[in-house]
Amino acid sequence: MVLPILFGRIDEVAFLVTVGAVAGVASYTFTWSYASVYPGIVEERQAAVATVTSAGLLVLASALMLILGVIPTVLWQGLQRNMVWAAALTLPLGLNLMITGLFIRNRDYPAIARLRLVSGGTNFPLILVACLLDTHYLPLLVIPTALSFMLTAAWGLYRSRSELRIQIGYTTRLVHVWQHLRRNLSAAMAALLGGAAFQLVGVATPLMGTAANGWAVAVRLAGGFGTVSQQVLAPMFETDFAHALRSAELTKAASYQRRAYFLGLVYSAVCAFGVCVIVVLVNADRAVADIDRIVLLVSIAIFSFSILSTSLLPRNLVIAGGQRRFFQWAAIKLVFGLALLATLRGLPLLMGLTILEMLFQFAYYAVAARHLVQLSRAKEYLT
Repeated sequence: MVLPILFGRIDEVAFLVTVGAVAGVASYTFTWSYASVYPGIVEERQAAVATVTSAGLLVLASALMLILGVIPTVLWQGLQRNMVWAAALTLPLGLNLMITGLFIRNRDYPAIARLRLVSGGTNFPLILVACLLDTHYLPLLVIPTALSFMLTAAWGLYRSRSELRIQIGYTTRLVHVWQHLRRNLSAAMAALLGGAAFQLVGVATPLMGTAANGWAVAVRLAGGFGTVSQQVLAPMFETDFAHALRSAELTKAASYQRRAYFLGLVYSAVCAFGVCVIVVLVNADRAVADIDRIVLLVSIAIFSFSILSTSLLPRNLVIAGGQRRFFQWAAIKLVFGLALLATLRGLPLLMGLTILEMLFQFAYYAVAARHLVQLSRAKEYLT
């Protein structure tokens, strides 16, 4: 996100954020939260069912989104480009999430590192070329992003070919698929609600008056830093966390989670400072009065710090089997966010969303930590 913003591609970034948000929510939801559920699965046949089911759902969802975008072109001569481009991102992004889940469960650290190296090594030059083009075509940044996802997914599928061949070889019956879907329904719905709750901060931008530009840039930058931490850094911690859970070493799992959280606090502090600096450098706060500028920058700092504080353990609660707790957390957060959106405007809305994010990110870690404590107590009781 930083490179296009520095090149002044604000409109193209906004379009990428919009369709990327739809693709992100769709890929997590229609893979049935595979990246979170799969690392915690112990039994191999169940793991194979999860892979086959999630891959099938992802392909069907991407095809449906594409059809919903193309049909209006034929009937009303008005291409729903948001849906078409979101579909173009959903399939490769979903495959990347699934491949990451495979590597996390296998504790394949070299593969995780190389997957991110391929991702960064293809994304940066493609985005740079797009930024250098003398055009303002809105999907300009979506095309190289989708291509980068495709290349990364292709490498990941090649690397995982042996395991995938074994899993496809398992007999997957409809009853097994139904059991998997039912067992992890709350995780999939939580991904949908959580994604919707996060998108509220973007939806609220037009309602923030003179603070809209600064807030928009901050949200995009924080989202970019969050993507880096969740896709590049978090898997390194999730591998050990998931392995400890599968081995029933709950004390060790809690230790890994605490370490990820405290390192996440350091990471979020550095990134929050960077977001504020970039907002000032690109003059995104120029429309705000001097006294309100302080409120804006403080809110941006708190928001960025809060939203990134748990970015190294975004899937821990679901990996540990806390799908229902995650669903409840996401649903309550969405309700409060909608209430703020319906009642506040301008800086009060900005501050309200900032406080909401701060409280709920702290609550997420508290819920995840308590879930492990309860698992440990249950284990002690049974033994």
